[in-house]
Amino acid sequence: MTKSIVDQFSLYLTEGSSDKEYHADLVKEQGGYRVIARYGRRGGTLKHEEKTSAPVEMDSARKIFADLKKAKTKKGYTSDESGAVYHGHENAGLASGERLSLLTKIDRVSLDGMIDDPDYFMQQKIDGERRAVKSDSNQIYGINKQNMRTPLPLETSNTLNSLINKFGAPGDYLVDAEIVGSKLYVFDLLRMGGQSVGGGALSRLMRLKSIMENNDSPFLEMVRTAITAEEKIALIEDVITNDLEGIAVKEISSGESFKYKFYEECSVLVTSHNNGKRSVGISVMNRDIITEVGNVTIPANKEIPDIGSILEVKYLYAYEGGSLFQPVYNKPRTDINSPDDADSLKYKPTSQSMRP
Repeated sequence: MTKSIVDQFSLYLTEGSSDKEYHADLVKEQGGYRVIARYGRRGGTLKHEEKTSAPVEMDSARKIFADLKKAKTKKGYTSDESGAVYHGHENAGLASGERLSLLTKIDRVSLDGMIDDPDYFMQQKIDGERRAVKSDSNQIYGINKQNMRTPLPLETSNTLNSLINKFGAPGDYLVDAEIVGSKLYVFDLLRMGGQSVGGGALSRLMRLKSIMENNDSPFLEMVRTAITAEEKIALIEDVITNDLEGIAVKEISSGESFKYKFYEECSVLVTSHNNGKRSVGISVMNRDIITEVGNVTIPANKEIPDIGSILEVKYLYAYEGGSLFQPVYNKPRTDINSPDDADSLKYKPTSQSMRP
């Protein structure tokens, strides 16, 4: 009897002396679909449990599968393999009521021109996902790039909350940050004590640095910042030497923000699987039309992504009317719903555009 896995998830929970894992497969077989779970102590022998006593219709299996994942995440399970406990699941996906500012892309000439300009300071750009932290009426939750509520690692958010309260500013707050795994990299303090933090971007930064001085948590870190020309040069050189993502730049008063990346990247849609190979076909949007831009190899330690999922890839440049040159898998993008547009790609100069 032929069986095939249609969908699956893996969740983890590390809390106190517990270190558990939970896996579920949505399986297609003769006569319909089943949901099969495997769970137990991490690294031990896992128990198997059928969530469907007999094959069921696809819609029924999908609902059982989705409800199972929702129930586990409400208990604190997370896809983060560290097993860090998350909270804020109950309101995930709801609008946060905030509008986080996005960075404007600049070229290298503009970046270099800001080195000696005292009106700008620079920060290392972290290669993670946007994850502002908001405390609102005793609720603490994350905010993603789409300004939607999203769960936060419990220990990370509790540490930040404790630091702010020790600073003598209880009440609602909003801290802007990026998250990598279960570690939060904070870079701006937008609200504290229920009030907007005034004085400009540099003043906000100084207050955030004062709060973070007492931090000793491995799950929380202040983004490296450069204010003087010498500090900016050192930061840029370090980012280049260590092959890091790039530089964020802010105007000290208005907070107008820019970014420069030392490699190109884009978000692509997985549109096909290449049978027998660890690569997938990828596409972008071109005037509302899904347009193929080649294939990307998926590392051996990563799962083959589902068709319809969004990935972030690095590349050198794109050919007009063609594919990405030397695309490299970077990470899945669960915080956005659509791929980039072809107009946002960096193209190799040609004598004549080939795009329609």
